[in-house]
Amino acid sequence: MLGLPALLMLLLCGCSLFRPQVVTLCTNRPELAAYVEYFNTLDTEYRVVLCYQRNPADVMTRRNRDADLILGPWLNGSSARRNFDSLDRLFDRQYLDREQFYSGLLNAGMLESRQVLLPFSFNLPAVVFPSDSIEAELPKLIATMDFMSEQGGAFNQVVRDRFVRMGFSPLWQPEFLYTAAAVYGAQFRETPEGSVHWNSARLQEMKEFCAGWIGEINSGYDQDSSFQKMYLYEPMPKLLDSGRILFYTTDSSSLFRSLENQAEEVDFRWLGRENRIPVEEEVLYFGIPRGARNRRGALLFLTWIFQPQTQARLLEINRQKRLDTFGIAGGFSSLRTVNERQFPQVHRQLLGRIPSEQMLVFTKELPVDWGEKKQQVVIPWLVSYVLGRADEQLLSQRLSENRSSR
Repeated sequence: MLGLPALLMLLLCGCSLFRPQVVTLCTNRPELAAYVEYFNTLDTEYRVVLCYQRNPADVMTRRNRDADLILGPWLNGSSARRNFDSLDRLFDRQYLDREQFYSGLLNAGMLESRQVLLPFSFNLPAVVFPSDSIEAELPKLIATMDFMSEQGGAFNQVVRDRFVRMGFSPLWQPEFLYTAAAVYGAQFRETPEGSVHWNSARLQEMKEFCAGWIGEINSGYDQDSSFQKMYLYEPMPKLLDSGRILFYTTDSSSLFRSLENQAEEVDFRWLGRENRIPVEEEVLYFGIPRGARNRRGALLFLTWIFQPQTQARLLEINRQKRLDTFGIAGGFSSLRTVNERQFPQVHRQLLGRIPSEQMLVFTKELPVDWGEKKQQVVIPWLVSYVLGRADEQLLSQRLSENRSSR
């Protein structure tokens, strides 16, 4: 690993007599404006400018692209990943150390034994609840769906044949069933041919558990739906504060903003199963497109931003500028030591709450348009599937139709 003095010599390689060379960074993350502003104060021969794209992965599927550097989700899909240059020299020359990264994230950025993408940040699913309303002993790090259903059932209250409070339902939040599928290990993934496959047995297991939760613990779809219509027009945190519900789910990118807005004393755990926590799919990756005009400047920026001391400074910039964002570009860092040492200093609630790498289940590659597919096709299908109104063949058909229409 390159030492700090050597890195500074690398960074301070510019000369004020010359006009800075421009590195164009394309991203959809607004936090990068503050990070780039900080980089541009350094005395280097490079200056980074931002280019906004709603879905940076789309840029990589076009022939005409002017970016020197891309940061965004869904970049490790096959149609995007093959258009990136190798980043192996960053490790070969010891500018970066593979051991500092989460290996599952780093490996997902490889193509034919070459490192073409660097993971930057990721998020975890979380469960929020009132700390004094749980009857059982609280789990240390992970809240399972079994724990939520059992405690939710004990919390449920019926008055005149109608629920006046309900612990939780898998149908309340559209994203929950998709997260539940990940918790059970369904693992949607892209095949070499470009289609999407999943673990059918694990998906069926999730369906049976959630259907039983709705049917037995919450007395069926009609009662569940009636409670939603009666009470769920208010935000989940407010319903939690009022004692109307026991749980709601969120992710690490929104968790601490949500906790700050709670009126009551609340706590959280990561959502998982069998001591495993699924990493959310929208991992942010950096990559240098093939044919980039300023590859050297892009490599220097990557060397700088993946230093632990740089990321500690970025967390401080978030605080100083009062940026409404969590961690590194809205998530946990891809560098383990930054999460373990720096994050608890910024968010005290994370003290003792950083999962080990062995507990994390990393996602497989997915198509560049998976964000849209998930919202438009998969999540609506999951609701019908859990309610027994759709089968897996219908999902395959709809994903195929969606693919052919692009």
